[in-house]
This record gives sequence, structure tokens and C-alpha cells, in this order.
Amino acid sequence: MKAPASTRAAGHGKVFIPMPPKNRTEKVIEIVLYRDLLCPWCHLAAVRLEKARREIGMVVSCRPRPFLRSPPTASRRRVSEAALKNVELAARQPDAPPMSSELWKSEEPPLEAIMAMAAVEAASFQDPRIGKVLDAALREAVFERGLDIARDEVVLDIARSVAGRRLCMSRFHRDLLGPGVGGWRERLLDRSNAASAAGVDRVPCVYVQGRALAGDKEVNEYVEAMLEALARTAIPGAVPLV
Repeated sequence: MKAPASTRAAGHGKVFIPMPPKNRTEKVIEIVLYRDLLCPWCHLAAVRLEKARREIGMVVSCRPRPFLRSPPTASRRRVSEAALKNVELAARQPDAPPMSSELWKSEEPPLEAIMAMAAVEAASFQDPRIGKVLDAALREAVFERGLDIARDEVVLDIARSVAGRRLCMSRFHRDLLGPGVGGWRERLLDRSNAASAAGVDRVPCVYVQGRALAGDKEVNEYVEAMLEALARTAIPGAVPLV
């Protein structure tokens, strides 16, 4: 039985926003993904988590959470060179989606994506499902289409294209632009520091029902963690989502 969903066309394809099931008892695996939107390994982790979810065929609640790394102290050139190597290495993984490294070959490669991560948070204030859709769209924009999500206008264009009809855009703009880059940087740093205090020391870091899987993990490792979580949280009469 397929979960009801609403779809609409976006600039780069269709966006599927799952609607909550009605009159059903579900086992829900709670997953939190701490990520940096400019980290290619975080993008790969999110893709692999989705593959794992589809493989086990159960309801999974996967929430993206910001993790803002310390501002780089090296020169922009050295930072971009390191980022370029990371993107190229992640792209060579057998199960990686198409990934472009052109953005990190430009004269001004992105160093951080404060407003992009803030946009996901602002969208999630209204509907966490839309925040998740926007998170995926931003990751695909930077790694698969080579768009610079460090630029505010790019972030706003993507938000309008994938979620404009499902968000109150005036509220979204107020929540996003009101604090400004400085205000959001402080908020994201606070959340990142809290995550660090709880044990997150690098990204990607995935928590499956409280079990931490940090760094580069394969799909089968996520599947194993999800099945283990299902065994711990069995609910009589639960219905698979396929």
C-alpha cells in the first residue's frame, strides 16, 4: 500500500511531499542527520539513507539538522583545493549520484552556506516536511547542478521553486531574513555546539533511534541500524510502507 502524497512540478523535476497516513498504525524509525550543506559526504549520506529507507520499506522520519563547522583559517585557495578533492573523491564512490566539482574551481568558491541552512530551518518552522524537501533541493543544486547556495538570491529562488505554493512566503522571508546572516550564524553555532556537547564531532553524523553512525557509511550499514531499531521498537499490527 502506497502512502498518499502530493506532487507538483519544480524547475528540475518533481517534488514529492508525503502526506501523513490516515487511520494507520505505523512503526516510525526516528533518524537525525547532522550535516553541512556544502559537505559532499553529507549529500552522499542523505542519498544512502533514502536508499536504505526504500530497501526496508518502512516509515522513516529523517530530520536534517545543521552542523556549522568552524570558519576556515587557511586561505580561500587552500580551502577550495581541499573541498575540490573531497567532492571529486565522493563523486567516485560507486553509488554516488552525479556530482559536479565546477563550483570549487571558480574564482570565489563557497566557504559556508549560512543562509541555505537557515532557509531549511525557516521552512521547517512552518512544515518539517517542506524543510526536508528544501534541504534535498539545496544539496542537489550545489552538487548536481553546480549552483552557489552561498548566495542569498540562489537560495530564495530554489525555495520559491520547490516550496513556494506550500509556504507562507511572507513569513518565510521574515523568519529567514529578519535575523540576517550574523543572527543565523549565531543560532546555527549554538545548535552545533549543543550537538558537539552531545557527541557529534564530525559530519555526516547519523543517529538512528539514538545509535550514532559517523562518517562515510554504506547503505547496508544504515539498513542494519534501521532493522535493529525496528526490532527494538516493534508495534503490533504495524503496516509497512512500500
